[in-house]
Amino acid sequence: MSEVVITVRGESSARVRAEEAAVRVSVVTDGPARGPVVERAQERASSVQDGLVAHLRSGEVSEWSSARVSVWSDRPWNNEGAQLPLVHHAAVELSATFTDAG
Repeated sequence: MSEVVITVRGESSARVRAEEAAVRVSVVTDGPARGPVVERAQERASSVQDGLVAHLRSGEVSEWSSARVSVWSDRPWNNEGAQLPLVHHAAVELSATFTDAG
């Protein structure tokens, strides 16, 4: 009696349009003086927040938040091995959920 082997292969793909779009944005600034760096980050984040509030009122955004503000400094090295003055950094993280992914 001979042995019969039957092999079946298949593939399937389905695409579903997204109902929501989640976005994360970081506003980052740096410079030689800590105070102005933090102020500049807050000003730029404020303009993004104003846009998100406008989208929230129009119904395009279901929710948004500003969860984290980070401020740090580092002292970089140049190509000759000498340390340079402090560089200050500030970052504001924002996230939003848009009701229409398009």
